[in-house]
Amino acid sequence: MFARKDYASASVKYTEAIALDEKNPILYANRSACRLHLKQFLDAATDALMATKLNPYYGKAWARLATAKDALGQPEASTLAWQEAIDTLPKENLTESERKQKSEYETGLAAASKALEALNLGADQSGRFLFKNDERSLLPWMCALAMIPQLERERKFESSAWTISQAYLSLEQGNEWMNEMKTQARGGDESTRVRLKVIEFFSNAIMLDSRAFHVGDPDWGKKFNLQMRIENSHHKSWAPFGPEKLFREVEDRLAREGWESVRPALSTTVRSWIMFGFLEGITRRNYTSEAEHMIRAIDVIKWGRETWKNVPSEDRGVIFLDSFLRGVQKLHIEALVKVCATEKDIPIKLQRLEDLLKAAEEMIKGIDGSQAPARQDGPSSAAAFYYYPRGYALGAKAFYYGRKAELTDTEQARKLHAQAFFNYVRATKDIPEDDEQHALYLKAAIEHMIKAGAPVGVQLKCMEKLRLSIERMGQIWGKMLSAQQREYDFVGVLGWEEKYKRLLAEGEITEDSCMVFDKTINNGPASTT
Repeated sequence: MFARKDYASASVKYTEAIALDEKNPILYANRSACRLHLKQFLDAATDALMATKLNPYYGKAWARLATAKDALGQPEASTLAWQEAIDTLPKENLTESERKQKSEYETGLAAASKALEALNLGADQSGRFLFKNDERSLLPWMCALAMIPQLERERKFESSAWTISQAYLSLEQGNEWMNEMKTQARGGDESTRVRLKVIEFFSNAIMLDSRAFHVGDPDWGKKFNLQMRIENSHHKSWAPFGPEKLFREVEDRLAREGWESVRPALSTTVRSWIMFGFLEGITRRNYTSEAEHMIRAIDVIKWGRETWKNVPSEDRGVIFLDSFLRGVQKLHIEALVKVCATEKDIPIKLQRLEDLLKAAEEMIKGIDGSQAPARQDGPSSAAAFYYYPRGYALGAKAFYYGRKAELTDTEQARKLHAQAFFNYVRATKDIPEDDEQHALYLKAAIEHMIKAGAPVGVQLKCMEKLRLSIERMGQIWGKMLSAQQREYDFVGVLGWEEKYKRLLAEGEITEDSCMVFDKTINNGPASTT
C-alpha cells in the first residue's frame, strides 16, 4: 500500500500492527512516513519520537522526526533531530546508501539551522500582547466592559461587547489563579503548588473570543508552561502523547478509576492542545502547528461523543457538548485561513483550501441543523458558540472562493468572486455590526463585488452598510487601531462610493450597470457596461 502511495490505508495497517507489537520501532517509523505524506505532521512527529525512544540509533526515525518538526515550524527541535540522525551513521567507510543519507541529513540540518537563526533574530511575537498601563482604557475588552451596564438596561444583546468582555474576564480569572503559584525549597529540592483549572479558564477565554488574549507579565510564558506541566501531570493527561495513545488507554482507565479520574484527564488533554496550538499561532505565527493541534482536539471530541453518546454530560464532561466542539472548530477554521493565506507552495495551498472548505461546510451544516439559542438567556455564549462560529465559517467559505479566483482563469474567476462576495455578505448577518470583523467582511465583500462586476446599486448598498459598521465598531475596536497597526484601509474601498455617485449624477452609469475592475481595484475601471 505504501508503494502504491495509498498512505491512508498503509497508516491503518501499521496502526493494527502496532496494537499487536507496541515495542517495534520500525512500525512507528513506517507509520510516521505515512503520516508525513498525509501532512499529519503532529502525529508523524509523535510516531517518529516513539521509534527513537525504542531504538535511539534509528537514523531514519530521527530524520522523520526532523522532517515533521520542520513542517511544524519548530527548527529548534528539528536541528537536534537532524544532528541525531547524522550521529547514527558511521564516521568512516560509509556505503553508497549511507553517503546519500548523510548528504540528505546534512542538507536538512543546514536548512533547519538557518530557520532557527531567523527565529532567534525576531520571530517571537509575544511582545505584541503586552500593553502599557496608559493604554488599558483603550483596549477593546475594557471598552466593552464599560458598555455592558448600558447594554443590559437597553436589552441590546447583539453586540460584540458581550463576548469580548466575557473572554477578558475568563482570561483574568486564569491569570489570578496562576499568580497564586508557590514554589518552595525543601532539602535542596523545589516543589511548586498551583491552583488547578487555570487551563480551563484560559481555553474558555480564547474559545469565547481569541482576540481578548493579552499578557500583562513578561514572565507569563514561563509561568504558563509550568502550570501546564503540573496540571497535565496531576491529571495524568494524554497531552504529551497523542490521540492514538488516548484511544488505546482511556477505556481501561475508565474501568479502573471511573469518570472522576478520566473526565479531568480528558478535559486537560483537549484544553492543553487547544492552548498550545493557539500560542504556537499567535506568538510564533506557526499556523500549521496551530491547525494540527486544533484538529487533534476535534478528533478526540468527536470520538468521545460517539463512544460515550449514552453517558450523561455531567459524567463525560463539557468538552463533548455541541458548544465546546463549535468553539474548537472555530479556532481550527481561523488557523486554516491563516495557513492558506501564508502558504507559498501552490499544490499545498490548494489542498489546504479544500480542507478549509470542508471544515467550514461541516460547521455550517451542524449549526443550521440545531436550534438557535435565545440571546437574552446568555448573550456571550449564544454569540460565541452559535452565531460567531457560523459567521466565521461563512467567512472562511468566502475566503476559499476568493483565493480560488486568484488561481483561476478570468471568466471562471468572476463566478468565484461572486461566490466570495455572496458568502461574505451572509457572514455579516451572524457578526454584530459593532464588531471589527463585520466591517472587514463587508470590505472583503465589496472588493469581490467589484471584481465580479456586481451591479453598482448592490455595491453602493454594501458600502453604505460598511460606513455604518465602521462608525459603530469605533466605540469598541476603533481606539487601538493605530497602536495595533491594523491594516483595514477602508478608505480605498469607500473611495469607489464617491466615484460611483459622481458617475450616477453625470448620467454615465445607472444602478444596474455592472462595472468590472482590474485585480488591483484602486487602479480604476477596466471596462464599463
